[in-house]
Amino acid sequence: MPINWDAKDAELASGAIDCIWNGFTIEGREDQYLWTQPYMDNSQVIVVRSDSGIASLADLEGKVVMAQADSAALTAHTPTLLPPLLTWLPLANTTQHFLS
Repeated sequence: MPINWDAKDAELASGAIDCIWNGFTIEGREDQYLWTQPYMDNSQVIVVRSDSGIASLADLEGKVVMAQADSAALTAHTPTLLPPLLTWLPLANTTQHFLS
């Protein structure tokens, strides 16, 4: 059942949902939820057009990078791994990325 992701804790606490099944980062939340054993390892990737000329993270300097708001990708890559001179554009969901 799709839910408003921002309301996931309230939905779980109220009993409206019984579990959350998603690419949900464990680190930093170990004591907030009851976890199963991890069943997959998600890697963060950056996708660009093949003709973009971008071949490394350094090539993103001065570019606008879109990531889902409040996502593991945004948290993991801001600002430690990526060049400081790029612009982050957090969007509400991944569908917006492809429509933008």
